[in-house]
Amino acid sequence: MTSESITDIAGRIASKAGVTPDDARALRRAIYAHDGLIDQMEAEALVAIEHARSGHCAEWSQLFVEALSDYLINQVAPAGYLDAGNAAWVMAQVKRRKLPSTDGDLALIVNIIENAREVPAAFSAFALQLAKEAVIYGDGPDARGRNHGAGRVSDADITILQRILWGAGSEGLLAISRDEAEALVAIADATTGADNDPAFDELFARAIGN
Repeated sequence: MTSESITDIAGRIASKAGVTPDDARALRRAIYAHDGLIDQMEAEALVAIEHARSGHCAEWSQLFVEALSDYLINQVAPAGYLDAGNAAWVMAQVKRRKLPSTDGDLALIVNIIENAREVPAAFSAFALQLAKEAVIYGDGPDARGRNHGAGRVSDADITILQRILWGAGSEGLLAISRDEAEALVAIADATTGADNDPAFDELFARAIGN
């Protein structure tokens, strides 16, 4: 009996518009049963699941972030880096959604920034724009599966912002670009008077100071 391919399994899952833990485990087995490598068609099949799904599934979010990060950082040239072409590809996939998911799209972008040796400056700015949208408009589940209330900076948002600004393996804040600073200012302006996590004021001051 011939086993299902990654794209076959992914297509079946995407058609349901929902992902269960069993679905995620079946897809993980298909990906990592041999060498753990995926090609662009398979990467796009994973993106299709993410765009079609409804509801939070921790097993799926973990697999989505892990498999696509590995593909973009380690499996396509230049290994270890995210170049402008690969950055443009993943940003285009995320932009196809009206409001990218916090537990999938944003988690993927942040994970790439943390684990790649270098990413284009525009990619970090894009990550902060996504974080801004999540803070201001997002009311779905965050990366931990908790509901994210729109219009306030939560502790989960603080963690995301720190991971973006600290970058991959950095010991402290990197130099902040104008685009990144403007995204932080927009977050601060949009959440003035909201019940923000107290750590946001310190993070904002340090980042803008840089």
